[in-house]
Amino acid sequence: MAGLVIVPAVIMSLLLGILEIEFVHNDERSYGFAWFGHALHAIPVMFVLIFVAMNLQWAFALVGFDISKKFWVDLGIRAILGVIAMIKIMAASAILKGSTVGEKFPHALIIGVLVAASPYIWTYAIAPFAKNIPFLGKYLS
Repeated sequence: MAGLVIVPAVIMSLLLGILEIEFVHNDERSYGFAWFGHALHAIPVMFVLIFVAMNLQWAFALVGFDISKKFWVDLGIRAILGVIAMIKIMAASAILKGSTVGEKFPHALIIGVLVAASPYIWTYAIAPFAKNIPFLGKYLS
């Protein structure tokens, strides 16, 4: 992924944002939609994290640093993004400690790992199938 990646980043952001919303819904301890206000922050923050994770090579190429030749630096930065995602999730849960909403650590860990691995998940698991979708395939090459 040398160029700016937009459509795959949007698709991955929506998928992981919806997954995080599902985790919030499963972890909520009340009836009704009290959890929904807490879950609304999931998709916009996921857009930022996934966009950064999927465009690291492009951003570093702008400043003259070829990150594709340094796998451990690339992996380390993506791991830091995963930790930031986990901290965001746990902090959002901690803010509402007195309420009935809170996310479990395993769910935060899953989201953090998926954020860090999102470029690889896209490249090896989703893109081969998404290119066969007629209206989407032309935006993915």
